[in-house]
Amino acid sequence: MKILFFVDLHESKKALEQLKKKAKRADLIVCAGDFSIFENKIKWILREIDRLGKEVLLIPGNHETLGITRKICSASKHLRDIHGQVFKKGELLFVAYGEGGFSDTDPGFEKFWMKKKQIILDLQKKGLKLIFVTHGPPHGTTVDDLGQKDYVGCKSYTKFIKRHKPLLSVSGHLHENAGKEAWIGRTLVFNPGPKGVFKEV
Repeated sequence: MKILFFVDLHESKKALEQLKKKAKRADLIVCAGDFSIFENKIKWILREIDRLGKEVLLIPGNHETLGITRKICSASKHLRDIHGQVFKKGELLFVAYGEGGFSDTDPGFEKFWMKKKQIILDLQKKGLKLIFVTHGPPHGTTVDDLGQKDYVGCKSYTKFIKRHKPLLSVSGHLHENAGKEAWIGRTLVFNPGPKGVFKEV
């Protein structure tokens, strides 16, 4: 499956045009949040993303609230909010948690994780490929480094990655690190940026 990942669109018409071109070759699209600017024109931008014409799995970033994101997605044709969910799509398993991006730990995520931990492990044992979707990056890689090993990512996310070893971990939030990739064990950690990147899974 060819998945188009993107993040931090922030209503950019230029980046949106790039996504429209790439979407034609995508089997699935995943957005890791911050598609709006503090929900300004949020209905417009989500309508444009819906018009990409492919199924889009998304989470809110720190510029969106869960309530309005979920409400708009529920009335759309192709958008599906997966924040706080363990979501199966064929042989893929998405664990997704949005909002945030400013803390080195995330108690809300850890509570969600502990509640769903056994479900995740059981589905992994069945051979499903895990993809971890967050808005803020995990701690301790070039993806969350602001220079001179000034890591600002979330240690809770890194802990999850080390425990469950997802195939991919996608996040954004740090615009200056768009396009960067790193590894935590066997997990590819990456920031796809607003114009999006493809990953084959």
